[in-house]
Amino acid sequence: MAEIKDIEGEIPVLMATDAGKDKGKRVNYKLARQIVASNRVIMILFGTGWGIAKELIKRTDYLIEPILGASNYNHLSVRTAAAITLDRLFSRFAKS
Repeated sequence: MAEIKDIEGEIPVLMATDAGKDKGKRVNYKLARQIVASNRVIMILFGTGWGIAKELIKRTDYLIEPILGASNYNHLSVRTAAAITLDRLFSRFAKS
């Protein structure tokens, strides 16, 4: 974070994906797209199958809503989750 601040001149907004049920910092994709469009410096964290450490989750500014499927099984590879999330945030077809 300090290195990003040195390069960009500001501390990045820290967003993460999390399949957990905690709704405290949760934002939907519509709000997440607005945050990204605000021209702030953004850092997005993607966890592995074990998730992101709770200590790091506590430091985030926002948690992007989970990617839900047809069943209760909510594990995707990090590459798949990253691809879906980035498409939902940056695609020209993303709904505002």
